[in-house]
Amino acid sequence: MKKILDQTRENGITVLLDECFIELSDACETHTILHKIENYPNVLLVRAFTKTYAIPGIRLGYLVCSDPDKMALLRKHTPEWNLSAIAQAVGTTALEENDYLEQAVKLIQTERSYLKEALESLGCLSVSSNTNFMMFQSKKGEISWYEELLKKGILIRDCKNYRGLDSDFYRIAVKTHEENEKLIEEMKSIIENRG
Repeated sequence: MKKILDQTRENGITVLLDECFIELSDACETHTILHKIENYPNVLLVRAFTKTYAIPGIRLGYLVCSDPDKMALLRKHTPEWNLSAIAQAVGTTALEENDYLEQAVKLIQTERSYLKEALESLGCLSVSSNTNFMMFQSKKGEISWYEELLKKGILIRDCKNYRGLDSDFYRIAVKTHEENEKLIEEMKSIIENRG
């Protein structure tokens, strides 16, 4: 990332960097450029309360940039009333939840380990992650997990349109233990029924 940001800065290229999930990562402090943003005036860094604090529908986020000219240009094109009173209230309340992020990161770490072990016990290859998402690969052409789980009311991400991946790769969200157990139990059921 540093190499890309250095090159783009040297070549006058503006970079929009999405860190909307980074605060839910075990490596937030080592991977973020928030604390180095002054070194990268070409970077527009975006974060979202919507993702970090699990408040879908609120649409609350922020942008950080160290270039005053870029910020002035962005302000010029921002609607005057771009933040609702509800979003302000929810955002303020979220910031008062001091233990929430720490607890969320611990939960994600624990549940990600559970999912990794469970997926591997089903014969899937789990791809390492330090986020609230993880990817797995099933055996070549074995089961279309997207299709089969959808029949059971569980939606996962089919990654066949990701460059370099095929229809055997899937992405799942790390959720509560009960939800993760449900996913694994349904996957076991699908395997057993294929007999």
